[in-house]
Amino acid sequence: LTAPRARRSRLAAAFTAYLSAVSWQRQIQVVEARRELARARALVGATPGVLKTLVTYQHAVAAYQAGEMAAAARALDAAARAGREHPRVLGQVAALRALMASQSGEYARALAWLEEAHDRLRSVHAVEDLANVAASRAELYRYLGDEARAWREQLGALAALPRVRTSTRRQAVYFAGGAAAEHLGTLRAAALFNRGFLAEARSSGVASSVVEALTHVASNELALGRWEHARHLYDEAREQEQMASPLVKSKVRVLAGRLALERAPREGVARFSEAMALLEASGRGILIPAALQWRAAAHVRAGQLSAAQEDLRAGVDIFLRNRLRLQDGMQRVRYADQAWPLLESIVQDDIDRSRAAVALATVDDMRELRTSPGALGSRPGADDVAPDTAIVSYFLGRQRLHVWVQRRGVLTVDSVAVVGPDLVRQVRRLRRAVSDGLPEAEPLAADLHRVLVSPVRARLAGVRSLVIVPDGDLWLVPFPMLRGPDGTRLIEAFALSLSPSVRWATTTAPARGSRLSPRVVVVTAAMAADVDGRRLPALAATGREAATVQALYPRATRL
Repeated sequence: LTAPRARRSRLAAAFTAYLSAVSWQRQIQVVEARRELARARALVGATPGVLKTLVTYQHAVAAYQAGEMAAAARALDAAARAGREHPRVLGQVAALRALMASQSGEYARALAWLEEAHDRLRSVHAVEDLANVAASRAELYRYLGDEARAWREQLGALAALPRVRTSTRRQAVYFAGGAAAEHLGTLRAAALFNRGFLAEARSSGVASSVVEALTHVASNELALGRWEHARHLYDEAREQEQMASPLVKSKVRVLAGRLALERAPREGVARFSEAMALLEASGRGILIPAALQWRAAAHVRAGQLSAAQEDLRAGVDIFLRNRLRLQDGMQRVRYADQAWPLLESIVQDDIDRSRAAVALATVDDMRELRTSPGALGSRPGADDVAPDTAIVSYFLGRQRLHVWVQRRGVLTVDSVAVVGPDLVRQVRRLRRAVSDGLPEAEPLAADLHRVLVSPVRARLAGVRSLVIVPDGDLWLVPFPMLRGPDGTRLIEAFALSLSPSVRWATTTAPARGSRLSPRVVVVTAAMAADVDGRRLPALAATGREAATVQALYPRATRL
């Protein structure tokens, strides 16, 4: 108000252009938003002030929406320098940096940026932005597997909802709630959140938000088996998708593919391919593995098993290319878990075509994604196993159990006709019998030996060290106690060890034939501890257990 009239006029015009740009950005119309932001920047000039800071920040938002991450990072640096005296702007800058970090797989950095955003926004009581930050933190904690903290953050976001007036912020809270509920498998709760997301999107009138919300509600309907309702929602989304961003359009294509999956799987393949092209165009290549999994499922239903296998391996290659770090483990585990049901048909096809090594490599890649935090190592070779060692790897399907035996220079596979769920129940019965000291434990152990060991026992002649790679519920099998027809337990016949994958087994001492070191450290941890706000008592038997282990190793060091 103290500026000259001409200056006030330019600032008013700049502010009008800025508001127009924000409106275009909410509709994901990047070209129009950038045009208005350029006009606002020209009118503001070089004079420092909050308006210039806001315009600079919105330039970063526009670059992010366009998938230009380097340009977005530069604009955020400029906004942070210009907004040193404006905590709310700095909080928004930190929140966007967190979003960019999470999408590049840097979740630890994303959480740190969100913490900074929370502190800055709380200092100015920015309730709407704080609710958005809480929703983002809930989504990250859910992704990292910390469900308790995810729900605490989500509840904090929901508690702030009545005071959140901006529809965009309310949509973010509902969206995060739906994602968390879907991850926990509470589909009806997810449906409620996503319907709230849809209602807010409709009230905002932003077509891209409406389309995205429609895809989420339709996905819930598919999961609940309500195909016709999902089809109607898809039709509505399809009519409005021209105004949506490439990322949202990719969600529409995935929905179309899922609707076609059962009745027209080849059409599903085409729709998932379109989704991947849109993800690549939007700069969200890290999201392509999920679309690859859906396309692999469509290939399996269409009988194109080799193509399905190629898609699953392409997903693994994306993880290798991105060199995902330890904090990205949940993303790798989720990919492997969701791909696992597709493996049975693919593995059986490879075995039928006498490609035992290819089938084992496919299974082992998925196991490595579950267990290895870094890039996968080279595939094990025929000479990576010691002469007196064998690696036995299991894969349990619905109707067959596949057992690979790898020895130096030789790889074989045997398939045993067994009903998967029945075998799992047998394993669990043995675990309960052992835990309760029941006499039926011995006959159950003999039965499991007949299924798991007897089919390949002849291939283990001359083996002294046996490395077992279990699958799923087979990790519950107490392999050492399994008793053969001659009454010999497995632990009496072999030096046993377990491995999460064949690749990992070939890099450890038992597989390479080296001997265990006689130097042992026994750690005793008998103190009480506080876990999640609860006081857990000390473990009374740990001292005796440590003394027992130490007695087996005279040179052991006890801590």
